[in-house]
Amino acid sequence: MSRILFERSSGDEDKHALSYVQATIQRFDPQRPAGQRSWQQTYRVALVKPISVFDLLHRIYTELDPTLAFRTQQCNQGICNVCRMKVNGESVRACQTLVRPGETIEIAAMDDARQIRDLVIE
Repeated sequence: MSRILFERSSGDEDKHALSYVQATIQRFDPQRPAGQRSWQQTYRVALVKPISVFDLLHRIYTELDPTLAFRTQQCNQGICNVCRMKVNGESVRACQTLVRPGETIEIAAMDDARQIRDLVIE
Protein backbone atom coordinates (compact mmCIF):
# COMPACT_ATOMS: atom_id res chain seq x y z
CA MET A 1 0.00 0.00 0.00
CA SER A 2 1.31 3.43 -0.92
CA ARG A 3 0.16 6.49 0.99
CA ILE A 4 0.92 10.13 0.15
CA LEU A 5 1.50 12.61 2.96
CA PHE A 6 1.56 16.31 2.17
CA GLU A 7 3.74 18.97 3.72
CA ARG A 8 2.47 22.40 4.63
CA SER A 9 4.38 25.30 3.14
CA SER A 10 6.16 27.43 5.74
CA GLY A 11 5.77 30.63 3.72
CA ASP A 12 9.54 31.14 3.41
CA GLU A 13 9.39 29.86 -0.15
CA ASP A 14 7.72 33.03 -1.50
CA LYS A 15 11.10 34.44 -2.58
CA HIS A 16 11.77 31.47 -4.89
CA ALA A 17 9.79 29.20 -7.16
CA LEU A 18 8.22 26.47 -5.03
CA SER A 19 8.24 22.93 -6.35
CA TYR A 20 7.78 19.50 -4.82
CA VAL A 21 9.82 16.34 -4.57
CA GLN A 22 7.87 13.12 -4.50
CA ALA A 23 9.79 10.53 -2.51
CA THR A 24 8.61 6.94 -2.34
CA ILE A 25 10.31 5.08 0.51
CA GLN A 26 10.39 1.32 0.93
CA ARG A 27 9.36 0.89 4.58
CA PHE A 28 9.98 -2.18 6.77
CA ASP A 29 8.78 -3.03 10.27
CA PRO A 30 9.69 -6.45 11.69
CA GLN A 31 7.01 -6.06 14.39
CA ARG A 32 4.19 -6.22 11.82
CA PRO A 33 2.53 -9.53 10.94
CA ALA A 34 4.19 -11.65 8.23
CA GLY A 35 3.17 -10.43 4.79
CA GLN A 36 2.68 -6.86 6.05
CA ARG A 37 6.22 -6.05 7.14
CA SER A 38 7.22 -4.29 3.93
CA TRP A 39 5.33 -1.51 2.14
CA GLN A 40 5.92 1.68 0.15
CA GLN A 41 5.03 5.10 1.45
CA THR A 42 5.09 8.26 -0.66
CA TYR A 43 5.79 11.75 0.66
CA ARG A 44 5.48 15.07 -1.13
CA VAL A 45 7.96 17.66 0.14
CA ALA A 46 8.13 21.34 -0.85
CA LEU A 47 11.57 22.48 -2.02
CA VAL A 48 13.00 25.69 -3.45
CA LYS A 49 16.56 24.46 -4.01
CA PRO A 50 18.42 21.13 -4.20
CA ILE A 51 19.10 19.34 -0.92
CA SER A 52 20.78 16.06 -0.03
CA VAL A 53 18.74 12.88 0.25
CA PHE A 54 19.76 12.80 3.93
CA ASP A 55 18.34 16.30 4.46
CA LEU A 56 15.17 15.26 2.63
CA LEU A 57 14.79 12.25 4.97
CA HIS A 58 15.38 14.49 7.96
CA ARG A 59 12.65 16.88 6.77
CA ILE A 60 10.24 13.98 6.23
CA TYR A 61 11.01 12.72 9.75
CA THR A 62 10.69 16.09 11.50
CA GLU A 63 7.84 17.61 9.49
CA LEU A 64 5.74 14.71 8.25
CA ASP A 65 6.38 11.30 9.76
CA PRO A 66 8.33 10.72 12.98
CA THR A 67 7.98 6.95 12.52
CA LEU A 68 10.47 6.90 9.61
CA ALA A 69 13.66 5.10 10.67
CA PHE A 70 17.06 5.97 9.20
CA ARG A 71 20.53 6.49 10.66
CA THR A 72 20.96 10.12 11.65
CA GLN A 73 24.54 10.08 12.92
CA GLN A 74 26.93 10.42 10.04
CA CYS A 75 30.04 12.30 8.92
CA ASN A 76 28.13 14.30 6.25
CA GLN A 77 31.29 14.19 4.11
CA GLY A 78 30.78 10.93 2.21
CA ILE A 79 33.46 9.08 4.18
CA CYS A 80 31.77 6.86 6.77
CA ASN A 81 29.14 5.06 4.60
CA VAL A 82 26.57 5.14 7.43
CA CYS A 83 24.06 6.86 5.12
CA ARG A 84 24.45 4.31 2.31
CA MET A 85 21.12 3.42 0.67
CA LYS A 86 19.53 2.86 -2.71
CA VAL A 87 18.10 5.83 -4.59
CA ASN A 88 16.34 5.00 -7.83
CA GLY A 89 17.92 1.54 -7.64
CA GLU A 90 21.53 2.74 -7.31
CA SER A 91 23.77 2.54 -4.26
CA VAL A 92 24.51 6.08 -3.04
CA ARG A 93 25.60 8.03 0.01
CA ALA A 94 22.54 9.99 1.09
CA CYS A 95 24.64 12.83 2.50
CA GLN A 96 26.19 13.55 -0.91
CA THR A 97 23.37 12.73 -3.31
CA LEU A 98 21.22 15.72 -4.27
CA VAL A 99 17.53 15.76 -4.99
CA ARG A 100 16.15 18.72 -6.94
CA PRO A 101 12.74 20.38 -6.85
CA GLY A 102 10.34 18.63 -9.22
CA GLU A 103 12.07 15.24 -9.05
CA THR A 104 10.47 11.92 -8.20
CA ILE A 105 12.72 9.48 -6.36
CA GLU A 106 12.54 6.02 -4.83
CA ILE A 107 14.52 5.31 -1.66
CA ALA A 108 15.21 1.86 -0.20
CA ALA A 109 17.59 0.21 2.24
CA MET A 110 20.67 -1.51 0.87
CA ASP A 111 20.02 -5.19 0.30
CA ASP A 112 23.51 -6.43 1.16
CA ALA A 113 22.90 -6.47 4.93
CA ARG A 114 20.10 -7.43 7.31
CA GLN A 115 17.39 -4.80 7.40
CA ILE A 116 16.48 -3.70 10.92
CA ARG A 117 13.73 -1.18 10.18
CA ASP A 118 12.90 1.07 7.20
CA LEU A 119 16.27 2.37 5.92
CA VAL A 120 18.34 1.05 8.83
CA ILE A 121 20.57 -1.95 8.13
CA GLU A 122 23.08 -3.84 10.28
